[in-house]
Amino acid sequence: MDQKKSFIKRLLGAKTAEAPAINTYNIRGQNVNDEDINLLKAVVFGELSNKKENQTDEVKTIINTAINRIPQHNARGKNFSLSDTLTQKNAYQAYGGKEYNKYLQNKLNYLDRKKADFVNNAVTDIIRNNLVDNTGGKVNYIHDKKGNLILIEGNLYK
Repeated sequence: MDQKKSFIKRLLGAKTAEAPAINTYNIRGQNVNDEDINLLKAVVFGELSNKKENQTDEVKTIINTAINRIPQHNARGKNFSLSDTLTQKNAYQAYGGKEYNKYLQNKLNYLDRKKADFVNNAVTDIIRNNLVDNTGGKVNYIHDKKGNLILIEGNLYK
């Protein structure tokens, strides 16, 4: 602690708060931090369909498309983080939406809580156990009328 902080602490008799350490992770060659992960969880919560089948694969696909987008942005000299990628205009429909905000504000009913717990556990597990790209490098997907996730060919830039 520097002398100025030490003096203020003694003068006020109060504890000075230290900023919590931000963890950094490497996911498929991309550095992400706790802030990226929290944003990712909210986006995944909003993007994830309500289908019970293959939800873990769906979470992996959503995360992989985001990770796959980072090098495409960076190849254009943009130096994007995962958070930058997730918050790009029209990148993920859930960003800023009702489900996304409900997750961030923790205004979840019982079923939402179960979905949030699933998302939190799935994302944490993926970070700990090395994410394998299940998309073949793809960056785009849609949900069909039945809620199935369909990968789409193409790049972000032409």
